[in-house]
Amino acid sequence: MTGLFDSHCHLDAPEFDADREAVWARARAAGVCGAIVPAVEPASWEATLASAREGERWAALGVHPQYLDGLGDAALDDAMASLEGRIRDAAWRVVAVGECGFDGSSDVFRASLARQARVFHAHVEVARAVKMPLVVHVLKAHGEALAAMRAVKLPDVPGVIHSYSGSAELARAYLAMGWYLAMGGSVTRPNARRPVEAAKAIARGRLLIETDAPDQTPTGAGEGVSRCEPMHLALVAQRVATVRGESVEEVAAYTRENARALFGV
Repeated sequence: MTGLFDSHCHLDAPEFDADREAVWARARAAGVCGAIVPAVEPASWEATLASAREGERWAALGVHPQYLDGLGDAALDDAMASLEGRIRDAAWRVVAVGECGFDGSSDVFRASLARQARVFHAHVEVARAVKMPLVVHVLKAHGEALAAMRAVKLPDVPGVIHSYSGSAELARAYLAMGWYLAMGGSVTRPNARRPVEAAKAIARGRLLIETDAPDQTPTGAGEGVSRCEPMHLALVAQRVATVRGESVEEVAAYTRENARALFGV
């Protein structure tokens, strides 16, 4: 298989510090031709930018909702005030704003949803200023996310809801607002129901695939494999193709072109 585009992988993460380029070599050997690497916190922005490779890997800069509680108000305000300038200074390396969004999980470090909404709106303003799409995380907070999205003027092409595992009905709500949806490891689980139905419901022109490496290792990666890598994107593509009744070559081709169109690469 060739021409796979990983629309969301954290190749800048510390889990890859020992073998980052070997990981990418394995991905290329498995048919991955490109990837988006989203940042999760200001402290990692430099590492995210350093992971970019012209023609192959591009970055997104932002603040993940799970990292908000680790930032005081002053530090967060400073980061958001500097974000537009950092993106403009990065030139070709940055093609999106994020990872940002909403997290309603039971994680003890979770910030209040009100703070998450304020920070999301700040990301939207940056995305509109730099004319780039957003990379959005939504976990157990779809109602809050949709409400916040409806309360602000989004970019003309809003961006992508990454690692989508919600219902087909929710998928249609995001699609109606112009979002792309990316399927990841959750669609490969033997007991997956909602991600499978969503994968069937997403219009071909709005579907992306991703690994979210080093997290969400797809089922089928191999016994004892815990760290997800971009090379595992082939497993996601195969599962999406199966549930949609399409060939894996078709899925690889149109999700690649969707990613290139969305991110302008």
